[in-house]
Amino acid sequence: MNINKVLSINIIGIIMFSFACNYTYGQDLKKHIWKNRILIIKTLKETTKKYHDQINQFKNSEEALLERKCIMYIIEGDKYTSFDYGNNSKKHTGKISKETRDLFDQNKKFEVLLIGLDGKVKLQQPSVLLKETFLNKIDGMPMRYNEVLRKGR
Repeated sequence: MNINKVLSINIIGIIMFSFACNYTYGQDLKKHIWKNRILIIKTLKETTKKYHDQINQFKNSEEALLERKCIMYIIEGDKYTSFDYGNNSKKHTGKISKETRDLFDQNKKFEVLLIGLDGKVKLQQPSVLLKETFLNKIDGMPMRYNEVLRKGR
């Protein structure tokens, strides 16, 4: 085999491995502790009214989410898509872990979770979370209060 063919095969293998790792193992909520707050929207189907109402609540909210160090995960069935607003809205997809699945009530078709910087669930509800309620919840947290104070200096 010539060197170009060997290099091509190796590069393709590396790219495929990278995609597989990102897809299968890309989701690790622990990596966000002390860095990001996490908003998780879980639905069985993206076609439900609740899901669309929830997504509409956060349309054009990138600046507010970024300011509050938020990352959004949308979970449909056993797959997720995440949006990192601090990283040019970088998007990742993959399968959810058992650890993440265990956060939810499996009997509910729709849920919204807010996980704080400390990695603890701050809010969990089976109904649409209003954007104002979400922002007020975060703004009422002691760590957020300290962030605003430091920013004001």
